[in-house]
Amino acid sequence: MYELFRNEVLSNLGETITKEQLARALDEAAQKYDFVKKETSLTVYGSIPEAVRMYIASKSVEGCVPGTLYGYKQILTMFFASVRKPLQEVTPNDVRLYLGLYKQNRNVAGSTVDRIRRVLFGFYNWCIYEDIATKNPVKRIEEIKTQKKKLRGLLPMELEHMRRACRTEREKALIEFMYSTGCRIAEVANMKISEINFVEGTAEVRHGKGNKDRTVFLNAKATVALQAYLATRKKESDILFNRTRSPGGIMTTKSLRNIIEDIASRAGSKIRIKVTPHTMRRTTATIAWRNGMPVEQIRIMLGHSKVETTMRYIDADCADVKRSHAMYVA
Repeated sequence: MYELFRNEVLSNLGETITKEQLARALDEAAQKYDFVKKETSLTVYGSIPEAVRMYIASKSVEGCVPGTLYGYKQILTMFFASVRKPLQEVTPNDVRLYLGLYKQNRNVAGSTVDRIRRVLFGFYNWCIYEDIATKNPVKRIEEIKTQKKKLRGLLPMELEHMRRACRTEREKALIEFMYSTGCRIAEVANMKISEINFVEGTAEVRHGKGNKDRTVFLNAKATVALQAYLATRKKESDILFNRTRSPGGIMTTKSLRNIIEDIASRAGSKIRIKVTPHTMRRTTATIAWRNGMPVEQIRIMLGHSKVETTMRYIDADCADVKRSHAMYVA
């Protein structure tokens, strides 16, 4: 349809045209067509069960952040739009076929497909609890095995090179704050100056992941770096890391990520891994663990619900195990 409209407009134009001639050609061609604005947001089809909307609302009340809610909605919408069955009639084979085709057609990693499986599993469990469904068709589908990459944090020497590569007081404060607190990048972006207590050496994370609050801690380097950075700031905003071009505005997580990547890029070959905000969290967890901090306390510091999650952040190599073996299995 678009091609027909396009050709119709072009046929009404000369070799050189003015804006008025273009507008006239568009108006003439448009009289033969009906236009509907394309919806660019997530499409909700008529075949999507009402239970999906109820489930999203329920998870919102539980404190899930908007990004997580959108992910749930997207996965469930695409699934039911594809299978085109009432949720009670979906079979394990329907789920297997959908997951298989999704992986094949989109060429995605097994971890992505397993996330879809987990979202569907959680949704159906909720439906059973709410007496909307009597069985969970995902229950028979086992976890999709994926090859887990061994990720590591920065080595102490690499962390020092990151510090040396900083050019501004803001960059120094960002690196020291992230290393000392182990905060997520979104938590850093939302941190306010009023939530920092320099006397106690603490910062309050408000509405972190899962809408949970927690206290994080500032070491001496982070305290000094933050105070030096704030001394360069005007009191135009309570946001800790605000935008320099629009001082009252909050920096996006993407902007903060770009700053971290730029610092790592300046360090060059002295850092042998790709540095992301998550690398900084992994660095905090690993160095704390190697210095003797109990993993349960690291879990609380990072804001994890389960120790198993925290252990995935800790980069324990053979040398660490050997040292511990010599100490505890003597």
